[in-house]
Amino acid sequence: MSAAPYTANESDLARFRATGRWAADALRHARQGLAACEDAVQLAALIKRHIRCMMPAQPRWLSVGIGVNERYLNHVWYSPAPFRAGDLVTIEVGLDVAGYYTETAETVAWGTPSRCDRELIEAAGAALAAGIRAAMAGSRVRNISSAIESAVVDRGFRVSMFGAGHAIRVDSAAMDNRSAPLIPNSVAIRPRPNHGNRWSGEDLETSWGTRLDPGMCLALEPLVNGGTAEVQQGLESVELTEIGGRLHLPFRQTADGAKTAKFAHTVYLLADRTAVLTAGDDDAAG
Repeated sequence: MSAAPYTANESDLARFRATGRWAADALRHARQGLAACEDAVQLAALIKRHIRCMMPAQPRWLSVGIGVNERYLNHVWYSPAPFRAGDLVTIEVGLDVAGYYTETAETVAWGTPSRCDRELIEAAGAALAAGIRAAMAGSRVRNISSAIESAVVDRGFRVSMFGAGHAIRVDSAAMDNRSAPLIPNSVAIRPRPNHGNRWSGEDLETSWGTRLDPGMCLALEPLVNGGTAEVQQGLESVELTEIGGRLHLPFRQTADGAKTAKFAHTVYLLADRTAVLTAGDDDAAG
């Protein structure tokens, strides 16, 4: 059984393109300014300032996620550890403008990466490219999942058991598109409570069978681990001096402490090609 498709029209495509260009520009600005940032808080602030300056109107919703080394993305507002030479920093930007949502992500090194870290980054980038090539009208989600997984495994790495891409719907009210079909990064993944994923086995089977139709918008988000695919939860203890207490914030990280990398693009399916909305080029296609 296939999940209901979320298709858009040509007018929607133009609005998706505009949002995608803004998201791509924000990520490019973050990449260029990373070396001057001392920590994740500074980097997140850099992105938000850039978006406020470049956009004629503020987005309905802005998501800036920063992950460092073994940690997956967090919404940054507490005091993190300073960046150190060789850290792998994952930057994700999600923008919702009038119901048209796009997201993009990239992992980059703060300083010079080791050979293994460079290969991990390359594997995540290759997985995204493979997923885009497989995202074609007339195909199915399972083909995207298989292509991503093969690109990762062929390079000696593991697809993380945490996280997945998703279809995007045009919606003037809801900002959370996660109710749309999933785009799993593997055809072997199974839901496990300790991974913090919100889907069930039935969700996965339904999503894998979803037919890809022209007009669908998809966020592809390969997440690659340098060691085990397993994930564990940690707690960040944050002191709140203004109230004299502490707050314990949960986060996800690789179970063995190995580094992780993520790349993401938002794509739009046309009858004869796939447009990459967050590549910063209207003509970019897989």
